[in-house]
Amino acid sequence: MTMQRSPPDLKKIFVDFCEHFDGRLLWKRRGKGWTDPILEFFARKAEEQGYRHQREYMAIDQVWWSETSDIELALEHEGQIRDAAQLLKKEMSHLIDLKALRKVLIAYVSEPDEKTLVDNIVARLQAHRLRLTYPSEEYMIIIGRPVRQSGKPVLLFRRFLFHYNGSQIDAPEDLVVHQAKILPKNAFHPLV
Repeated sequence: MTMQRSPPDLKKIFVDFCEHFDGRLLWKRRGKGWTDPILEFFARKAEEQGYRHQREYMAIDQVWWSETSDIELALEHEGQIRDAAQLLKKEMSHLIDLKALRKVLIAYVSEPDEKTLVDNIVARLQAHRLRLTYPSEEYMIIIGRPVRQSGKPVLLFRRFLFHYNGSQIDAPEDLVVHQAKILPKNAFHPLV
């Protein structure tokens, strides 16, 4: 007999994500340098919640499996692509096409590109004709960018939550993460 557990709580994962990386990320090291620590964070969250995790499944960065072999969470982290159209084509389309209960995209775009990306994600979800989804499927889009707060460089992470049909679950949430201290060039700087 399998144990029935609650689906991954995307709101809590977002808060835990920001708390975990507070003081541990440096903007100039984004991209591939952030992918491993971010995937490791999600792997630890999967283990804490009793899921088996796997990297690189059907062009998806990470998935969480239940004991019944359902995909409970699918994650795409894109640190290199800044263009909204490319993010939709290369990353978001993979998430939309995969059958999973929770889907997460983490990307880094400017504020004007964020609006374009989010508007197009909503339009794509609303227009998606093939409804082979879980009725409670949810998407979390996390957009990160550098900003200044009290004259200091920080990272703003903005979270959007949507149902499978593109309807918004609640208002976007912003959390600020302090950047890591800058170390001398030859010093090792662990991100986690």
